[in-house]
Amino acid sequence: MNNWIKTLLLQQFLQRVAEEDAVVAEYGVSILDCCGGKGGDLKKFFSNTNRVYMYVLCDISPQSVQDAIVRFNSTYLHNSTPRVFFCVADLFRHRLHNILDAAVRFDLVSVQFAFHYCFSSEVGVRMMLQNITDRLRFGGYFVATIPDYRIIFERLRLHRSNSFGNSIYNLRFNSTIQFLQVCLFPVSVLCLYCVCTVSVLYLYCVCAVSVLCL
Repeated sequence: MNNWIKTLLLQQFLQRVAEEDAVVAEYGVSILDCCGGKGGDLKKFFSNTNRVYMYVLCDISPQSVQDAIVRFNSTYLHNSTPRVFFCVADLFRHRLHNILDAAVRFDLVSVQFAFHYCFSSEVGVRMMLQNITDRLRFGGYFVATIPDYRIIFERLRLHRSNSFGNSIYNLRFNSTIQFLQVCLFPVSVLCLYCVCTVSVLYLYCVCAVSVLCL
C-alpha cells in the first residue's frame, strides 16, 4: 500500500513540474529525496517516463545510504546517468548547507513516510522546514506522505486493543501507553507550530502533502 501511494503521488507531481516548466521538460527534473533511506523510491524517480537532471538522497543512517548507493549502481548507473549525490545527514538537527552548495535548488523535494518523525521536538520541526524551504525553488513542489494520527487513534479506540489491521496491513503497539507517548505528543507539537510554519512553506512553493488514511 505504501509503495502504491508513493508511486501515484510522486508520478503526479513529477509530471506536473515537467508540464509547467519548459526547462525541466527539456533537461530533466532536479529531486531532493530527504530521509531517503536505502533508496526505496529510486525506481519511482528513475522510471522510463521521467527525465532526471539531478538527484540527491539524504539520510541519517550511513548504512542505509551505502545500501542506496549499491542499489543505484546496480540498476541505474549507465552512460546517461544524471548528477547524483548521496549524503549522510540528520536533517532534523543540521542544515543541508553544511554539505551541499547553498545555491542549489530543486524542482521537487520529497519526504516519504518520515516527515512526522521531526515532530518529536520543536527544534526538529523548525530545522526540517528550514531545510525544505532552503532547497525548494520558487514554483517547485514539496511532496510528503504522513500517517493520520486521528485515524490511528480512532481505530485503536474502536478495537479496544493495542493492535488493528486487515488482510493488507497490521499496526501494533506494545502498550496503550506507548501509543499515547508516540502519537499524542507529536500531534500537540504539530498543532502549535503548523499555523506559523505552513504559511512559510507557501512563500516558497506550492505545498502538496498527501495524508495516508489507514
